[in-house]
Amino acid sequence: MELENLLANTLLLKARQGGYGKKRGRSKKWREMLKLPQVSQCSELRCSIEKDYNSLCDKQPIGRLLFRQFCDTRHDLKIYIKFLDVVAEYEVADDQDRRGYGLSILDTFFSAAEVCACQVRATGKMYACKKLAKKRIKRRKGEAMALNEKRMLEKVNSRFVVGLSYTYETKDSLYLVLTIMNGGDLKYHIYNLGSPGFDEQRAIFYAAELCCGLEDLQKERIVYRDLKPENILLDDIGHIRISDLGLAVEVPEGRTVRGRVGTVGYMAPEVINNENYTFSPDWWGLGCLIYEMIQGHSPFKKFKEKVKRQEVERRVKKDTEEYSRKFSEDAKSVCRMRWGHPAVSAPGWRHTSCPCPGKRCNWASANGSKAEQSLFAFSKDAPDREGGAKVIISCKSKDKAASSLLTKNPRQRLGCSGGAAEVKGHPVFKDINFKKLEANMLDPPFCPDPKAVYCKNVVDIDQFSTVRGVYLDTTDDTFYSQFATGSVSIPWQNEMIESGCFKDINESDTGEYVALDLQETLCHPVPKPKRGFFYRLLRRGGCISGVPSDKEELPSTV
Repeated sequence: MELENLLANTLLLKARQGGYGKKRGRSKKWREMLKLPQVSQCSELRCSIEKDYNSLCDKQPIGRLLFRQFCDTRHDLKIYIKFLDVVAEYEVADDQDRRGYGLSILDTFFSAAEVCACQVRATGKMYACKKLAKKRIKRRKGEAMALNEKRMLEKVNSRFVVGLSYTYETKDSLYLVLTIMNGGDLKYHIYNLGSPGFDEQRAIFYAAELCCGLEDLQKERIVYRDLKPENILLDDIGHIRISDLGLAVEVPEGRTVRGRVGTVGYMAPEVINNENYTFSPDWWGLGCLIYEMIQGHSPFKKFKEKVKRQEVERRVKKDTEEYSRKFSEDAKSVCRMRWGHPAVSAPGWRHTSCPCPGKRCNWASANGSKAEQSLFAFSKDAPDREGGAKVIISCKSKDKAASSLLTKNPRQRLGCSGGAAEVKGHPVFKDINFKKLEANMLDPPFCPDPKAVYCKNVVDIDQFSTVRGVYLDTTDDTFYSQFATGSVSIPWQNEMIESGCFKDINESDTGEYVALDLQETLCHPVPKPKRGFFYRLLRRGGCISGVPSDKEELPSTV
């Protein structure tokens, strides 16, 4: 027994001396043991493994190492390795050092856009002018993103989306002239004015305007993909608009798009999983915003909570958000999934078939008008949009899930089958008259103080270092010509009418604007033929008549 213990301990010490990761601790046949199969034998893996970046290049250690090695072989991809390293440093930095790390990341990896107020000299109208440095765009290869934002803004004409009126360029910069929004962004209002969050009435009003904005974007086949409080701006009166369409993309008719883009904590599960989608991420984002406006923090990450990206994404895909007493039942139902329909009955109500998909159920209306799809089946006391009557539901399909904005499955999510009309019909918006809202006839619940500045201390733009080693040449002219196209037709026409310039131009009482002489514009005088010295001399002597010959054409009018 003692001999066995001595032998075992000897082998243990020998193995420990070899050390993990040292060659002398390996078996002599280690290569044969770790011999990988041929590529042809791994063809089935192509169909079974996840092919997105997060799975291949982040979660898997060997995949992460291979990705870094691949990027290191190409000069244009080395910067991505550097970006991953500085982000890792930022995540573990102390609170007092985080601001410096953040400014360094912005300076090195992102184009800094400076925004200032400007005024059109011809009309006097005020705008916000977004300045994009040409060298920063070129260094970060941001031409496609800048041009995409310009084209998306140019395409949309909505009172709920920041509008683009002009684009122009100077020697060093490109400029977007946008709707001016002096009321600050929603993030500032949520977290810096009193206790975090809004009262429900204010939150639902903003949600209704966001719903209209998303509807206008979807009419142009645009999915926004970056709905968050920072991108929602307030104007002087208190109405909101969606801004920053840099991540927006056009969805071709009858097709889907794919892309893992957005902001952590607001990306929908299908975006995180890199699945195909159309407009479902925007309805998820609306649910996140409603929750944050009422609760005072986002549904899957508390304000200033230090949590890794992977954990937030896991919560989005797996966890159910928690609701406090701040939420009414309608506000809860528009955000979270509820199972089954409430069984309600009342005497004297006429029953008919319910439009709920799947199993059949019964619903009733006082005047027989149809409920909008299946939404009223989830409320026992919802107004009929046509006649103002009440709708009372009784349903037999207890196992049917009521759709909501934060439903994980996009096929069951509110708005993904019936569009904006389905969302507008939810009982949470029962006090909103959408026709008046779209006509700008409803007063917002909050009006910004014109003497207040609704933002934190603005980072001095001089803190961003000068871009070095980047030179502009003629190869960039194509991009600049596509970007700087002058005025945008519809906003320009509205500006001419609102400023009174159109009326003043067309007034001719002073006689300043006189109609052009039609005769002058249509006459094309024939130039006189050149005559030599002898011709002029003989004509003076009377030898040549001044009447044109048959070969000479008289001046004619058209």
